[in-house]
Amino acid sequence: MIQQEEINRRQFMKLSALIGGSVVFGFSTKSFSKASRQTITAPSMELDALIKIAPDNTITLILNRIEMGQGVITGLPMLIAEELDADWEKVVVERAAVDSNKYGNQTTTASISIFSGWDFCRLAGAKVRTMLVASAAERWGVSIADCSTRKSFVHGPNNQALAFSELAHEALKQSIPQDLILKSPEDYTLIGRSVSSKSSTSIVTGKSQYGVDVQVPDMLSAYVIKPPAIGQKVSNWQPKSLPEIEAIVRIDDGLVIIAENFWLAKNAAKKIQVEWSDSKHLKLSSAALIDTFNANLKLPGHTVVDIGEAGKNIASGKRVIEQDYHVPFMAHATLEPVNATAHVKVDSCTIWAPTQAPDKVKKDISDLLGLPLESVEVIVTMVGGGFGRKSYRDFVVDAVQASLAIGRPVKLIRTRESDIQQDLYRPAYAMQLIASLNQSGFPNAMHVRASGPSVREYYPYPKTNKVSGQADGLSIAGISENPYGLAHYLADAHTISTPIPVGILRSIAHSYTCYARECFIDELAAQFKHDPMQYRLTMLADNPRAYAVMKLAAEKSNWFSPPAKGRFRGCALFVEEHKDFDYFVYNAQVVELSIEDQGIKIHSVVSVGDFGTIVNPDGVKSQLEGGVIFGMGLTLYDQIDIVAGKVLQSNFHDYRLPRISDAPDIKTFLIDSSKRPAGVGEKGVPAVIPAICNAIYSATGRMHRQLPIGNKR
Repeated sequence: MIQQEEINRRQFMKLSALIGGSVVFGFSTKSFSKASRQTITAPSMELDALIKIAPDNTITLILNRIEMGQGVITGLPMLIAEELDADWEKVVVERAAVDSNKYGNQTTTASISIFSGWDFCRLAGAKVRTMLVASAAERWGVSIADCSTRKSFVHGPNNQALAFSELAHEALKQSIPQDLILKSPEDYTLIGRSVSSKSSTSIVTGKSQYGVDVQVPDMLSAYVIKPPAIGQKVSNWQPKSLPEIEAIVRIDDGLVIIAENFWLAKNAAKKIQVEWSDSKHLKLSSAALIDTFNANLKLPGHTVVDIGEAGKNIASGKRVIEQDYHVPFMAHATLEPVNATAHVKVDSCTIWAPTQAPDKVKKDISDLLGLPLESVEVIVTMVGGGFGRKSYRDFVVDAVQASLAIGRPVKLIRTRESDIQQDLYRPAYAMQLIASLNQSGFPNAMHVRASGPSVREYYPYPKTNKVSGQADGLSIAGISENPYGLAHYLADAHTISTPIPVGILRSIAHSYTCYARECFIDELAAQFKHDPMQYRLTMLADNPRAYAVMKLAAEKSNWFSPPAKGRFRGCALFVEEHKDFDYFVYNAQVVELSIEDQGIKIHSVVSVGDFGTIVNPDGVKSQLEGGVIFGMGLTLYDQIDIVAGKVLQSNFHDYRLPRISDAPDIKTFLIDSSKRPAGVGEKGVPAVIPAICNAIYSATGRMHRQLPIGNKR
């Protein structure tokens, strides 16, 4: 988080005049300790730029975050344009060059873009606007207080008006404002409005370039053969070459077949017989690992949070309820399989990739090739679904190694089969919850224990080696949450090393920690036949924001009125509260479903969110709707199974995702708030999982404590 007092010390790094008449107001996201002015005399020189004003009054905003459908290319510019008072229809957005020295952290994960840019982007816009106004006031000989701004114009007291472009060069001479008062919410003209997306036109017209679309001169295509079992390496292969292909290249963990086009490479791969080395993991199975996770539930883990005297109250409780919940390994299955194009030369390397972490790619490839950082160029394409998978760099390394061997540009695309079988999976986890109930059936103490793999072990930034006895907070996020305000609450965890590569997947641990808690809440409510919605509302009396989303969800779903015959409802609450960072997320969901011969049919989902200030309501609603569909996939359908070190699933025929015919009617409601905005992209996933399970529990009296539910196809 950018602290306010830190921002107040920061200044512009450059104010630059460009060839052609444009003016760039530049910033550094790392150091604002000094201000400088610099006139650019060559058009090829790169700028540390954020806001560019062209002679035609077009305003270009240069951003350091990655667009992958979550709307960052619209949301962040709205923050700048709001305080700049820019004409939204004349705002153009460009992606910043990959350069962490200029643009800071350029990795886009964890739904942090709006949250982290809230202060910086608004202040950037406000500073430029203030300098433009000061220039207009000087030209007109009037007070700054008598001037106003609207739609990229400064207006004076005597019906004067000047375009920002007419004032930009003069604004370079102004002192850089330090103490600014940002707009009050009642004065917003963009924030809180649904505006036209800055990416939709290029997407629907097919002009957006995704990684798989990249074409460069003299380019070859590559198909990769990966080992069938975890830990295997290439020992040998035959034949060593084929007339229809350019080369067969051994890489770190497989072979790359290089040809003029992907079809030739893929077909040639069928003719190659690969001998694989032995692996110590050839007896590895996901089932055996999950047995280990379950066994750990019987042992004390690393304490994560300990409030009051949960252990003592549970030990002496007269009505103690205990349940275990389990989730499997899951694949990302992004619509666009992982891919990258690389061109390695003697003294440089250029990479085109749909990556969530271009700055990390640049550093990795610099280290791999022994090149200076400035000799590696990363060009980020549109990302056709990330969900955390494309924050990893394994597929980029494969493409670079192929190009290095052949001396030409190479585009490497993993097939759907390879993408699913060589993924970094959402970890399987076992969860145990124990509660002591009072005479009214409400919990007075709760103990949550989690057991499963460490995600950080496979994420190299920062590279974290597991410390004995400690838990990986990324893998167990959510178990420390106590939204129901229990006076006695204990959470502990085991996170262990595993040879199965596990990684970040949309909502990460919240997809199972919320599932376990919210299903458990329904099971507790059933002990005394409490209505599960009213049960939650009663317990949320001291958590007003959580109470508000739950209450609105009840109203919008008509919870307290009976559903149609054959329909059943379930509810759940997701909360993420980080008081130290002023980060608060609340999402309540109500699912209505029926159980039919064809399986479970979800008819409707009501999703209510409080995410602080909503920047772009349409964008937020889209993310919540996508989260519902994503959560359905984690709940209803397939899983990743590993037997003899091999992943059994390979494509959508045996790793099913929700389809259009599965999509329910989703109604989304957002609570007005003046609080600091929080993330949204991942936050619509967790609550729908237990809400589905709780609706089935209402229908059948049976709680699904192990996912997936196994819906019929």
